[in-house]
Amino acid sequence: MKANPSGRSPALSLLGWPLLPLLAAVGCTGGQKGDPENRGDFKVVSISTGTGAVYPYRIRKTDIFGNPTNVVLNIEDKDTLTANVTGNNGVLPVATLNTVPELPNGLPGNHFLHFAFSHKLDVKSILSDQLANQGNAGLTGNLSLLAYDAATETSLPVSGRGFVNGITYYNVSGRLVPVQAVVADGLGVRVVDEILDPATLKPLNPRQFLTGRTVGFPNYSGAADLVSKKSFTFVADTDSDLGSIEMFPSDRLIRIRVSSAVRDNEGDILALEVGTATTVGSDGERPQVLGYLTTPQISPGNNQSNIDTQASILVRFNKPVQPGLVGSFFSPQQLVPPSGGVTISVTAAAQTFGLSYHADPLNYANMMDYVITPAYNLPGQAAVDVAVPITTIRAINNNLLIGQQVATRFTTGIGQGIINAPVAPEAIYVGIGGAEPGVSVIDMNGLGQGTGDITNTRFNLNPNIGRAGVTPPMSPGTTNLDAGSSGVLTLVKDTNLETRLLKDPLVGEITDIHIGAPLDLVFNNENINANATRANQINEGFGAAMSGNVIAQPPVPNPPKLLFPPPNPARAIFGEEPTTKSSFGPPGALVTGGPPANCLAAGLNLLVQGNPFANSASQIGLFGSRFMGVFVGPQPPPGSPPPPTPFCPFTSRQQIGHFLYVLDRDNRRVLVVNSNRFTVLDSIRLSDPVSMAMSPNMNRLAVSNFSSASISFIDIDPTSSTFHQVVSETRLNIPGPTALSWQPDGEDLLVLSTNSNALTIVSALDYRVRKEVTGFLNRPIEVIVTERYQRHGNQSGLYYAYILNSNGTVAIYESGPDGVNGIGFNDVVSLVTNESFPRARSMCYDTYAGQGGVLIGHVDESGLGQISRLWLTASPLGQLPLQQNTGGFVRPPNYRQKEWFVTQRFGGLQPNVPRGEFLSGNTVIDICTDDMFNNGGLLGQGTPFNAAFVATPYNHSGKHTVKGTANGVATATVPRLLFLALSDVGKIDVFEIQSGTRITTIDVPGVRVVSSYWRQ
Repeated sequence: MKANPSGRSPALSLLGWPLLPLLAAVGCTGGQKGDPENRGDFKVVSISTGTGAVYPYRIRKTDIFGNPTNVVLNIEDKDTLTANVTGNNGVLPVATLNTVPELPNGLPGNHFLHFAFSHKLDVKSILSDQLANQGNAGLTGNLSLLAYDAATETSLPVSGRGFVNGITYYNVSGRLVPVQAVVADGLGVRVVDEILDPATLKPLNPRQFLTGRTVGFPNYSGAADLVSKKSFTFVADTDSDLGSIEMFPSDRLIRIRVSSAVRDNEGDILALEVGTATTVGSDGERPQVLGYLTTPQISPGNNQSNIDTQASILVRFNKPVQPGLVGSFFSPQQLVPPSGGVTISVTAAAQTFGLSYHADPLNYANMMDYVITPAYNLPGQAAVDVAVPITTIRAINNNLLIGQQVATRFTTGIGQGIINAPVAPEAIYVGIGGAEPGVSVIDMNGLGQGTGDITNTRFNLNPNIGRAGVTPPMSPGTTNLDAGSSGVLTLVKDTNLETRLLKDPLVGEITDIHIGAPLDLVFNNENINANATRANQINEGFGAAMSGNVIAQPPVPNPPKLLFPPPNPARAIFGEEPTTKSSFGPPGALVTGGPPANCLAAGLNLLVQGNPFANSASQIGLFGSRFMGVFVGPQPPPGSPPPPTPFCPFTSRQQIGHFLYVLDRDNRRVLVVNSNRFTVLDSIRLSDPVSMAMSPNMNRLAVSNFSSASISFIDIDPTSSTFHQVVSETRLNIPGPTALSWQPDGEDLLVLSTNSNALTIVSALDYRVRKEVTGFLNRPIEVIVTERYQRHGNQSGLYYAYILNSNGTVAIYESGPDGVNGIGFNDVVSLVTNESFPRARSMCYDTYAGQGGVLIGHVDESGLGQISRLWLTASPLGQLPLQQNTGGFVRPPNYRQKEWFVTQRFGGLQPNVPRGEFLSGNTVIDICTDDMFNNGGLLGQGTPFNAAFVATPYNHSGKHTVKGTANGVATATVPRLLFLALSDVGKIDVFEIQSGTRITTIDVPGVRVVSSYWRQ
């Protein structure tokens, strides 16, 4: 919800282009700047043998079932390739050359290859005027044709002569001279052999000719295409006499590359490099990795060291191979890529494990070189073995498998640290800006076995370590990978002991963070453990099976340790399951039923609510959560063959954590990360994102775009086919939207426009603007919205919005319905008249305010940082009509009067407050409270206006501020601690809410955001 309307606005720079003199019209070798024949991208259009196409690659179009049809498509973009490659539909073979030297009309003639381009060509970017290049068939090397011997891995330039626009270079008395060898003559060609000026490639004056040098150039009906201004033609020639009919080598693979160094006649480089290969006659050789006899061309590899942990791997083959067999194409929607024809194994911490990956051709014009992208970052200082076995990958032309397996190894550097962070509700997420932007996590558990400093860990105090019956067993860590936490209210560390778990250059300044759906809806262990299925997954709030880890119940331990090899690499899960669910426990605690139900007997969790700062295992405890004293995880996998699976309920499984949405305004995107591992799952580009708000039913993420005056609605339901796509956009009539909040019953989205002094109310049912309000607003910077008070609070049937103005005043919006028989004004009704909050910057919902209230960060009269609790303290009870005179009864003028007062302050100069309770700084840029005790497993309250928003797609963990119960409503969360982000000093103060005591201060230079689950 946080906004900074005066924050960074991307600077635009003017591109200055040098002025160029106008060029006079030129002859056959080119055009002029802006030549209409050079429109669009400069690319290779086709490569032909004269009778068939070597390029572009082709594929059959698939039907809606993925089966190939009779429609053949040229692969001229990536989408055509990825949309049509299936298990039974590969890229079609490329054309080969005839086994006899003949022209397309059947008459004898030299073999040739014709390259057609989209622009007129620069002759000198392909043909060399240097004698030293005559051993390379007179080519510069920007375009190459190599005769490759697969048996010996040797390559020699194919013998021949190249012609660009019909121009070539001949050796005349030891000097290379350019010659217009052939020109178009109707549909055919005519030999000219006219010498050209070496500098301008125009005819000499007087004109000069050679005699008979180019006799034998291919001539047939259609040969005029071979000498166009957009053509390069390469003719077989081993004896410098085109008159003797010759073939390309029949015992070699002809490897063809066209690099981006090829230029058009206006100096533009080729947009896309091309790589392909063909043969004379059928190809009987198996495909191989280049260098399979000596040094495999796999990079990184060959014992290279200190490789970046985010590196991709390039594998080069000697001929085109089927892309669908190398691996699956990269897609952000394909979170778990299936296995392919390359194997990658990683050895870290003396353990070896396999690694899943995506595989893409270098581009759609090159099926010989493939980029292998690991599905997640490689661990630091690990050995990585890459192998191409002989079992899967096949050649495009002959469908033969790889001939010889190759393998290579490289080692990674320190790289980015591995992260295993505790997860909500026992985590606070911190957004950082300034010189070193990023995201950090405050550990609210303090006794988990995540990543950390092995020399400074408190996990060893966990009383469950070494206990019999604890499954999986707990033991002290041995490295930074499983060291465990440094303690409660400390910043989580990765294996490199960094506390910024996301950092530049991956992210820029972070302006908002929201916690989304549980990750285990997508990533889970159901594929390896029949006992960990969603059928056994219980929401303790209802005592019924519901998919997805419930926000009310953190895993135990939080987090479980990472394992190498990973227990479930196919789902990118490295973590151990939470400890198996207790078989017995305190009243009301969910248990497995014990051995009588064929479930493993599991004891009680000794780590209960207590003192998290104690220094002995017998005294230490946790701040606490909703269900204490029991373990929560699934039973281990059954044996093989598995017996009938018993119903063994559990409440938390791997993957623990949530989809975490991080607003990176510098890069104009919302980054989606795994809140436990901090791996990037998706990146959603937006026009100019400022602030976010999440619908309480967890279906949509609303994002305000300042410059485009719009609200983007992103699908955040993991069960949806449009997951992480922008599914709607609302254009506002008022420019510059900044902060926004979603009404916690779901019915409206309230959007501020700071510079316009306006509030826009968008209906959550159809995303249409239903109201625009301007009264009492003075550069509003923050808005917090309450639930409707149906059966609690003042029972008015209304909701209220608190709007923080830049001048320190607070405006109150009262909802409707208004009009005839209305009960609310549907408008900003007043300012809080008796309170002001100088230099206010932040505000959050106060869950303790029975009739509604907020916590506001500001300064006191002395300029010292302070937090005030502003509550609705006096209000008439029940629903009241708007009309003062109803049914002949006249109500007093103040019959709807409500009063707001500050009920408590933190920090500042107050009587009887010791100096140690001052805030550490004076600019409170953000505020949040913890969620450790919560009722998130329940549904939201029902109102006459929110039927579509009561439940999430998985029936729990909605962002409603109150939950419906049989007897009324329950508060969604009962916080204990208050977190204050102080941007002027780069610190976070942690206060105990009830006592007003500051517990600790955490150093976070550049802090901008503190976020918990119920953030608005």
